[in-house]
Amino acid sequence: MKIIDKSGKRIDGKASEKEIKKSAKSVVLVGSKPSSSVSGSIEVAENATYNSYSVQQLVDDLLISGCLSTSNVRFGYYKKSGSNWIWNNHSWSSTPGNRQLGYFNKASSTFSLDEGIIFSTGKISSAEGSNDTGSNSDQMVSNASDPDLAVITGET
Repeated sequence: MKIIDKSGKRIDGKASEKEIKKSAKSVVLVGSKPSSSVSGSIEVAENATYNSYSVQQLVDDLLISGCLSTSNVRFGYYKKSGSNWIWNNHSWSSTPGNRQLGYFNKASSTFSLDEGIIFSTGKISSAEGSNDTGSNSDQMVSNASDPDLAVITGET
């Protein structure tokens, strides 16, 4: 299998994964399994390496750079109970596309970011495709909210 960076330059097949990441943010594996994303769409939850990451690892590897560090990264939601906000840990699905957080890359789309983390109120796999249905919803938790967003919007 050949590994080619986004400019078409071949990357040495003996390079470590870290060296490949440094030499090209986006790589194409020639002869690899084709994407299941719709043509012109971003790819979500299709990278085996990132699919195996924990929430902490995704944040550390994709959002944080330089001398910054993170701790106590939580994955969950708030529910309002009377005048109190109660934190609930959310389960981490064994099916990456059914998660509310995961890795994406621009694939064949014209999206302005090459790669990153996608955050969603529903399944991240719903971000692929044309998404032209205004009534589609796969909300993961009913009544989930956030105290800061509730102040801004006046809604839970």
